[in-house]
Amino acid sequence: MLAIDGNSEVLRKPHTAPVQNQYIVVDVKTGKPEVSGREVLAEGAMTVINCSAATIAGVVTFGSGAVAPVTGGTSLALTTVGVAATGATAVGCVNSSIRTYNALLYPGKNQRWDDMPAYKTSLQVLDGVSLLGVGASAIAARRAVKVLSNAGVHIPAALTGNINRRQATLLTKEMIKLRRPNVSNGELKKLVRSGNEPRRYSQQAITAGAIKSLKDSIAAGLSFLSSTLDGNVKELSIYLVDLNS
Repeated sequence: MLAIDGNSEVLRKPHTAPVQNQYIVVDVKTGKPEVSGREVLAEGAMTVINCSAATIAGVVTFGSGAVAPVTGGTSLALTTVGVAATGATAVGCVNSSIRTYNALLYPGKNQRWDDMPAYKTSLQVLDGVSLLGVGASAIAARRAVKVLSNAGVHIPAALTGNINRRQATLLTKEMIKLRRPNVSNGELKKLVRSGNEPRRYSQQAITAGAIKSLKDSIAAGLSFLSSTLDGNVKELSIYLVDLNS
């Protein structure tokens, strides 16, 4: 493309190039690529999505406090996947920030990066790890819904702490049963009396657990949205399996 005095014109259409390719506008007076407002907006939007996902995922993964395990507990495999996915999302945030910086000050640099096979492969690996986190979050969310449903507790009530003592007791039992699927009612009572399992989680702990699960789902959704928008997810073969310890 040719740019003179701020006006650009297509000199020759690249018939053999894919439609989705980005084109660099070069000003003939300066010999330098012009800053593309469209690219800056696109990269900036990806930065917001990636960094929002990284922030929420970091809070969920490394947050502290008394939290009731509404998912019935997390296996070692799911925990490992969650930490790895959080790290991959953080790297994606850094990458998007650098690409936005390049779009503003070094037009054309991102296109050169995109043409590098090693860079493209690295992004696909990051997307793959992030998608593993999405799968782990989906499994955890399914467990949380099952526990709440079995205890007769609606999701809004769990999020707001609007549950009574009886519901809290039932919910605690369901959490224990999901974590110990083969436990009998008699064995469960013995575990509670011996102090190996809690009799009832507090409303605050249940609410914190439900909110954590919701945050996890939001972070997973943002990660998947990011992978979908940048196009890398379209080139991946995704297999989702249930991970158990």
